[in-house]
Amino acid sequence: MGATAQTESRQTALEIVAADVCEPERQQTELSDEESWKEHQRKVEKFLQLCDEMSKEAEANGLTDEILAEILAER
Repeated sequence: MGATAQTESRQTALEIVAADVCEPERQQTELSDEESWKEHQRKVEKFLQLCDEMSKEAEANGLTDEILAEILAER
């Protein structure tokens, strides 16, 4: 995955999460409970899909469970 694609993927993921965290009042006043729940579910599904795509790209680029464990152990 190229640096630009990684940056865009991270930015998209952050935007999805930030939208739910930063705008709860707007959602509560403009959307019904059911609509709000559906919107939240849509964002969760989009986020999970993005994570899945990033995982597949990382694996295609040679990332293994062992390499990932080493990277995470360093933090």
